[in-house]
Amino acid sequence: MRYIKHSIFVTLILFITGIMASASNADEIRTIEFSVGNEYMYINEYQIKIEKPYVTDSNTIMVPVRAVAEALGAEVDWQGDTEPYKVYIKCSGTKAVYTIGDSMFCNEKNTVLSEVPLVNENDTTMVPLDSIVEALGADIEYDKGNIKAERHVYSARNKDTITNSRMGWSIAMPAGGIKNFNYTEDHEITFFADSNFFIETYPLGTDGSKETIDEYYYEILNNNTKNITVSIETNSDGDKYIFREYYSEGYVIEHLYQKNDIYYWLCAVAHSEEKEKYYEDLMKTFSLKSMTGDNVLDLSIINSMANIE
Repeated sequence: MRYIKHSIFVTLILFITGIMASASNADEIRTIEFSVGNEYMYINEYQIKIEKPYVTDSNTIMVPVRAVAEALGAEVDWQGDTEPYKVYIKCSGTKAVYTIGDSMFCNEKNTVLSEVPLVNENDTTMVPLDSIVEALGADIEYDKGNIKAERHVYSARNKDTITNSRMGWSIAMPAGGIKNFNYTEDHEITFFADSNFFIETYPLGTDGSKETIDEYYYEILNNNTKNITVSIETNSDGDKYIFREYYSEGYVIEHLYQKNDIYYWLCAVAHSEEKEKYYEDLMKTFSLKSMTGDNVLDLSIINSMANIE
């Protein structure tokens, strides 16, 4: 059974996949426009001079990494003391690394680039445009050599609720906000800044089983030990969930909900009584309803962590 076998200590490899962002809900939109072979770039209509972008024989658009990344809101650092030389892009807690002359782009996916980064005769580092766009969670339009890239920035500041309108859940904003999230076609997981807490959703039948909450509960009881506390509880909305608590390198607290054909699994590990109380109170704010409003951060419309500041 997935719920029983899962552990927060299992290493999870996250591949962030894009979900197109809704511009109308962004707190800020950073837009750049430029053309292949043109030395000017427009940042929200403000003009600056850049190294001319060009197209390689492999049909890859090469752009000056510092100008483009910084225009989209990232920090760019150059490490050139010793070879191999590296360029670091940092943005909203995410980091990507280019190595000059190496086709491997070290980001969340460790992408193999279609062209290797290089330093040209003007000492400008040129990299494939699509790699910057991917690293920063930007959207891009290309038309006959004219390029427009937009990065939608969502602020987690002054938000008191996190929601996922795609999957239909919400919870009070945990201390520190979120750390990372991963969307696939039928599975989503959100890690919070306190790495000892996450929310995961997955469809019934993932492990070959389509058990209801009650069936899950009785199966847990049949496999239970005296060191595990398990019960059926009801939240403030009247939704039933399984509560489980036990010790495994910390106090593990789990809530499992079911709505239609989806399981919602909340898991936290506390290393003190104070943290245990904090997680218990936080998890009680979970709701099987999505929310809207200026004080709500909706993960379902956000490309990646690079879009959250």
